[in-house]
Amino acid sequence: MAEGERRHLIRVVAAVATRDGAVFLARRPPGGRHGGLWEFPGGKVEPGEEDAEALRRELEEELGLAAEVGALLAVGRDTHIELYCYRCALDGVPRPDRGQSSRWVPLDELSRVDVPPADRAAIEALVRCEGKVS
Repeated sequence: MAEGERRHLIRVVAAVATRDGAVFLARRPPGGRHGGLWEFPGGKVEPGEEDAEALRRELEEELGLAAEVGALLAVGRDTHIELYCYRCALDGVPRPDRGQSSRWVPLDELSRVDVPPADRAAIEALVRCEGKVS
């Protein structure tokens, strides 16, 4: 990048859902960027969309889940995206559209899960809020 030029980061939203001492993660499909890593599920915000609207749409499209979107928990970044992580309550049984895995990870195991760099901000925020993550 030339001096003064700023790379445009893609705005992405993600759901941070906790239940019974665990957090919900989905596995990225193999291949592609961060393939096979676990992530807080979500996706890109389309032009004219509010974050909560985009997050509900992405969770329904990719996992067949309904969601109640709550407060912003953390913002993570990498070289391509700016990831806005929101507390969410999920409803339904995951039905992944691309066959990817999903699971509830106990909070005390979360720091040992391989996640993309931008997702780390939400894990750090959970450590501060929940106090149980190692």
